[in-house]
Amino acid sequence: MTSQDRHDRGDNPPLHKADSNTQPPARNEILLEMRGVDKSFPGVKALDNAGITVKSYSVHALMGENGAGKSTLLKCLFGIYQQDAGNRYG
Repeated sequence: MTSQDRHDRGDNPPLHKADSNTQPPARNEILLEMRGVDKSFPGVKALDNAGITVKSYSVHALMGENGAGKSTLLKCLFGIYQQDAGNRYG
């Protein structure tokens, strides 16, 4: 039996096995929080006291107009940009 046959039957093994000691997060547990984030570029204040809170078992959307700072906030989160002020938790 080929891997495609197993895929078609829906009985492929999982790609990774969860650690038996790992517990899922509690409902409404804060997984990530950013508060008071500021980021400036020459001549532009891209983020002014921005923040985001991500809780377990919830769906999030980051929306805003062009130039609102969505990408800048995420780049600060990922460490691509160094934020000028603020804190990250989680």
